[in-house]
Amino acid sequence: MSPRMRKTILALLITASIAAPMSGSLDAATRKRTSAGVRKEQRQTQQRIRQTKEQLEENRRQAASNLNKLNRLNADISEQKKSIKALSDSIKAVKSSIRTVSDSVKNLERDMKTIRSSYADALRAARRRRSTIDDRAYIFSSQNVKQGLSRYRYIQSFAAWLVDKSSRLKTDISELEKKRDRLSQLKTTQERQLKRLSDAQDMLIAQQSATEVLVKQLQDDRSSLDSYLKQQQKLASSLDAELDRIIAEEIRLAEERRKREEEARRKAEEEARNAAANSKPQAGNKPAKKPAAPSKPSSQTANDTKLSGSFESNKGRLPAPVACRYKVVKPYGITKHPSLPKVMVENSGIDIEVPSGTQAQAVFDGEVTVVFRPSGYQTVIVVRHGKYLTVYGNLDNINVAKGDKVKRGQALGHIFSNPADDNRTILHFEVRNGRTKLDPSQWIR
Repeated sequence: MSPRMRKTILALLITASIAAPMSGSLDAATRKRTSAGVRKEQRQTQQRIRQTKEQLEENRRQAASNLNKLNRLNADISEQKKSIKALSDSIKAVKSSIRTVSDSVKNLERDMKTIRSSYADALRAARRRRSTIDDRAYIFSSQNVKQGLSRYRYIQSFAAWLVDKSSRLKTDISELEKKRDRLSQLKTTQERQLKRLSDAQDMLIAQQSATEVLVKQLQDDRSSLDSYLKQQQKLASSLDAELDRIIAEEIRLAEERRKREEEARRKAEEEARNAAANSKPQAGNKPAKKPAAPSKPSSQTANDTKLSGSFESNKGRLPAPVACRYKVVKPYGITKHPSLPKVMVENSGIDIEVPSGTQAQAVFDGEVTVVFRPSGYQTVIVVRHGKYLTVYGNLDNINVAKGDKVKRGQALGHIFSNPADDNRTILHFEVRNGRTKLDPSQWIR
């Protein structure tokens, strides 16, 4: 119960005690009327206490809802800023491409102008020559055979040059058309991206304005916010303690199993040595049976080692615990709230928001080691991957049970949608190495 609530209830009780009449100072009729009045006042007091409790609980629920909305908005703002940066980078790249293509178009146009000019000059010269004498007469008018061959080669070379210039001109015209089409496409892309960038910036401004409204509402009723945060921290601490207990028990059982296996292996080796020492051949005796080979480590221990190595080698490449887009609404570790500087947020994993109906999925092959229902987290599933564990909290309608082997990407259960909070669907996800908590964001893609 919060201090504010205790003070309210105490004030109501004091009021009720002052209103009660002193015993023995009134006659019987007055005492009867006073007794009825006291009972009525007591009922009214209890009703006011109940209403006060309900109001405080409603204030706390409203604070929780506002804080959750604020967390979602901050996640949206973070995504929007990434989108704006990506669009800005893309626009810069398009601008660079536009400059490159524009320069290419200018160079082609300049080359085409030169080719056209030389081609036109050559055609005019050929027409002038042919107007006075044709090619055959030009060749046959040579003074000797050598000059005739030279004139023939010149005419052939000139004709080839004209064909080459004509071909280059056609190629350049075709290339220029392609470049201009490409330039038009790039400009259209740039306009579209500039529009998207403008929309994204407008959306960011709207989100930041909505954030300011929620921050003011939360700051106006700081006592309800503090009460909710304390409640959430208590639930988180309770989950941590339960997970620590479960993991410690598993470590203890694994150590006992290892000791038993080691003792069995040692005993087998000792029996093998004794059998070998007593099996020396003697006259008339048959050779003793070959001693049994020492026992190998159990397959469970070998599998644990293999899974640990495989899980560790996939750090940063593991799939997300959901198969859809998600928003991280509460990061790992102890951090300052992005919009409430005086509020510290502590989380042993990450909280991700997803659409209603989404299922949590295993991020790697492993075995379901425990399924339990701590307060505030619906159903929690822990999957072991050798010495590593992944924790999936706030599940509903689960698909697996303790001891089940699961594969990477296998559905574990639906994520709970909270009807008291606009059906928001949030998965609590953790990664641990034994008792050590790790940042899940560094392990998943």
